[in-house]
Amino acid sequence: MLHKLEEKDHLRVKNLINPNYISVQLQSVINGTNPGFVYVDTLESPETAIVYHQGEGGFYFIGNHESITFLDNIDSFMNSIKEQLQNNDINDFEFSGDSSLWDNTFRRIYYMYDLSISKQRVYLLKDKQSITKYPLHNDFKLRNIDANLLSQPKIKGISFVKDEILNWWFDFDDYLSHEIGFVAIKNDKIVGRCILDCKADNLMAVGIAVKEKFRGLQIATSLAAEVVQQVIDKGYTPYWECMDDNLPSIKLAEKCGFTLAFKYTLYHFSF
Repeated sequence: MLHKLEEKDHLRVKNLINPNYISVQLQSVINGTNPGFVYVDTLESPETAIVYHQGEGGFYFIGNHESITFLDNIDSFMNSIKEQLQNNDINDFEFSGDSSLWDNTFRRIYYMYDLSISKQRVYLLKDKQSITKYPLHNDFKLRNIDANLLSQPKIKGISFVKDEILNWWFDFDDYLSHEIGFVAIKNDKIVGRCILDCKADNLMAVGIAVKEKFRGLQIATSLAAEVVQQVIDKGYTPYWECMDDNLPSIKLAEKCGFTLAFKYTLYHFSF
């Protein structure tokens, strides 16, 4: 069987990560910044680990892709994880490896599934110059995400922000301690958000969403510019990730000054 580590022991697998691989989501779980869990092939001296990030909803495979203990126990692990996911109304398994060495292993151990393969883009903002701000139409206003905003009963659609925060963070206090995030509001109703998804080492990842009815009004651009500037002001490097075919997200990242750092392969199947 594969063994689930206690949260306090997550750091034991940090040295398994390919040093050429950058993932804020993966590192944030291992560092204990964001919620998730870690399974290893052996408790005594782990060679391989599977890391789940709650906010991302995905699994990261790190370490020795040919570990005999790992390969011998992957089927029982999948049966257990499948049951856990389905109990939470999740019928998908999304995963990636920390190097291309995992590609053949994935095809071998998941041969019975209809694998969907796509590419993810990772962008970094290496030139930390001041970000150009993009003003909104007078009908809209930007507001910091703080304790006052989250507790105001007159703000409509606050669950659009609260639910996302609790998906990525342990609690509101944990998130608010970073003092990063903006919403776009029209007539006391939230129409867009940009929050800090996670952080690890010197990187901070941001996530953005605008309600469909209000897209195309430069709301996403205004939100992203404000939050990216907050990240820079705190001395971190902004991190942006999106799917290879998400053209709106790609254009927005480039408009904010991000540079494509690398791509990696993302696997997915349903059960």
